[in-house]
Amino acid sequence: NHLFRGRCYRQKKTVRRLSFFLGFACLAAFVFLTRSVATTLTSNLNHGMSTATNDVNLVQGPKRNAYADATRQSLLSNNVGINDNLHHEKKERLFRHNKDDKTANTKRNNIHGSQFRFGASYYSPDDIDPYHNTHKVRLPKAIDQNLANVNDPYVEDAEIPYFFHIPRSAGSTVKDILGSCIHLTTASDVGSRNGHERDPSLKIVQSDDGSNFVNVDTSTPEGIHMAKRLGLVESGLADMITTQYFHVGATLFSKTKKGRMFTFIRHPIERAVSLFYYLAIAHWEPTYDPDLAYISIEMYARSKRIEHNWMVRFLTNELERDLTPRHLDLAKEVLRQKCIIGLVDEKNESWLRLMRLFGWEAHSDD
Repeated sequence: NHLFRGRCYRQKKTVRRLSFFLGFACLAAFVFLTRSVATTLTSNLNHGMSTATNDVNLVQGPKRNAYADATRQSLLSNNVGINDNLHHEKKERLFRHNKDDKTANTKRNNIHGSQFRFGASYYSPDDIDPYHNTHKVRLPKAIDQNLANVNDPYVEDAEIPYFFHIPRSAGSTVKDILGSCIHLTTASDVGSRNGHERDPSLKIVQSDDGSNFVNVDTSTPEGIHMAKRLGLVESGLADMITTQYFHVGATLFSKTKKGRMFTFIRHPIERAVSLFYYLAIAHWEPTYDPDLAYISIEMYARSKRIEHNWMVRFLTNELERDLTPRHLDLAKEVLRQKCIIGLVDEKNESWLRLMRLFGWEAHSDD
């Protein structure tokens, strides 16, 4: 019995020693791994901060600010889409960043191949964005053939101004100015009111303020199809056509009578905030939502009531299904090739640009 107890005591002592050494080894391994990970993260963080600092210095220097001002001014004085300005800015940044690279300098001096025109400058998309031609984007046939390109000269007798109305982006102001001040006859939703939506033929009607409208409704796909059957474009009654349904509206035009697309855009956050407050009081709108008056804008932003990529959906005619990067590429290509863009933040300059392009003259000092 004495021998048995002694053997058990020695076994327990050995187990305790082994447990102690194993615990110490695990602790040492944990400390070593922690220090290694911390060293690696510190090194990567320092490298990232250095890279970010260089990028900020590259983008936000005084030359960058001066160039941004020049780019904005050029946007308002040339008949090109807004994405051309973004391409132009990328080009300048690329050339500045690689000014010591002989290849970049060679490209800068020999941009005369496949070109786009920006003011008096010429450039190739491949020199700006190496992924530009990775995914070819083809515009739908109706848009490609029936809408004029932004760089083509405006032909008054063969084209009709085509306004893409983006909600809460000065759209109502644009229509009021064109009707009341410039005295254009507009095809929108106003002409179909007061019982004119079932007129068997086209005619011009006047609103209460004296503005002229064609008796059609281009604010809905059904109204656009009706206007097409009545021959809206061929009749020559409309000086301008406006709609949110950009793709359906493009079918109104033809190769011989094209639409000249233009729009006004606004910062998306500002537009979302404006829409939130507007829909809470606009009882005349189909999308009127009185419940919005009792919730905060933060609750609205987290709810299903908020818009989901409105611009991309209406520019690609994908109003219900999930969107993909391909839809975004198509939306950007539509704006780049087909749309003359005004800025809500720069209304005066944008209006001067449009009036110069279309040859409009204001007939009212108001």
